[in-house]
Amino acid sequence: MKLEFVDSLILAHPFIKGFDQVSYCLSEEEVRAVAQGEISDAVASRKKEDIEGKEGAGPVYSTTFYIGLAIEPRTGQILPSPWVCYWLLNLIKFSWCYRTPQARYLLSNDRVYEASEDVGEV
Repeated sequence: MKLEFVDSLILAHPFIKGFDQVSYCLSEEEVRAVAQGEISDAVASRKKEDIEGKEGAGPVYSTTFYIGLAIEPRTGQILPSPWVCYWLLNLIKFSWCYRTPQARYLLSNDRVYEASEDVGEV
């Protein structure tokens, strides 16, 4: 099933521009957190110069894509997120331009007020 067949979905607006980010991590624990989308203030404010010469430190490169969904407000009706997530994730994973051995995929369900400041750039 695809998004266009969801009755309560009014609009699906993909942001065609990806948002690239480099996070400079000091430990494997920070790398794992960043890979899960959890970027602490300390990691976000860290610069390349802050990790130079430190053992185990390195950059983590990520690109974030957003799809805005407008859902009709109905009592008791929600978007069936498990299959939507599965469909979107497979769409991304099997797209020719994202097939790299290093790529990892994380899908999160955020409200507009929880979205990154990046979305305001579009």
